[in-house]
Amino acid sequence: MYSRHPLQPQNVRNLDEIGCSTVHKPVRVIGDIKAKQIGAATSEKREINVSMIACVSAAGTFVPSAITFPRVYYKEHMINNAPPGTIGMATSSG
Repeated sequence: MYSRHPLQPQNVRNLDEIGCSTVHKPVRVIGDIKAKQIGAATSEKREINVSMIACVSAAGTFVPSAITFPRVYYKEHMINNAPPGTIGMATSSG
C-alpha cells in the first residue's frame, strides 16, 4: 500500500469520539450478611452525555480537542481545567 500511496506520518491521522455521562453510577457496596438493608446514594437526574473529540497525527501533531455540551447556550467556564486549546461548543439537539 505504501508504494501506491506514499503517505508521510504527518498525513496519517486518528480521530476518536467519546461520550461521557454526567450521572454518577455508584460502585458495588459490600455489607454484612446480617444487614437488613444496604443503600447507596444515587442521582435521580436524567442521564446527559457530553461528547469529546480528539485528533492526532502519526507524527505527534494534534488538532485541539473539542467538547460538545447538550444545551442551547455555551459558556466559557464549562471548559475550565481542560487541556490548553480545547474548543467548547453547545448543541440544542443533544
